[in-house]
Amino acid sequence: MEKGDLNCMETGVNAFLVRYGRPIFYRWGVHLRRQARLERVRISTGPRPSGITWTKYKGTIGLSWKTNKNVAVNLASHRYSQLTQRRFDRLADADKLHLTFEEFQTASRHGYVIVAPIRDEAGKYRGCVTLDGPRGEFTRAMKTRPFPILGDAAETIWRFARG
Repeated sequence: MEKGDLNCMETGVNAFLVRYGRPIFYRWGVHLRRQARLERVRISTGPRPSGITWTKYKGTIGLSWKTNKNVAVNLASHRYSQLTQRRFDRLADADKLHLTFEEFQTASRHGYVIVAPIRDEAGKYRGCVTLDGPRGEFTRAMKTRPFPILGDAAETIWRFARG
């Protein structure tokens, strides 16, 4: 592996599309829509998919949905490292990414998550493409300038998804 290259064995790419489903009730509102995984590409088998129901606001992909913008979060940063339940509970909901402590522990198995929205022709959010990888790789991942590549992937996915 060349200096600056990503560790492809531990890097994953996912695509999610917004779908309707049963209502989900949260402290901050009711959600009828969620993001359903369209595809997952990863050379290694782990970490496994989280099983978290991704709604607007929830996690990095929920933040991308809320803002309709690119989002990059280093879950291994000092701000999030070694969080106990007590320290986590003291964080604002936005800093918790609107996750429960258990969900955050599951999501933070990834060292970082980088998200680009999938938008329709009118610019409306329709889903996202994510790049995730291990702890300690966030800076290296950002040096690869992932947003143009993820954006191209998002456009292609939307073309196929709409038929």
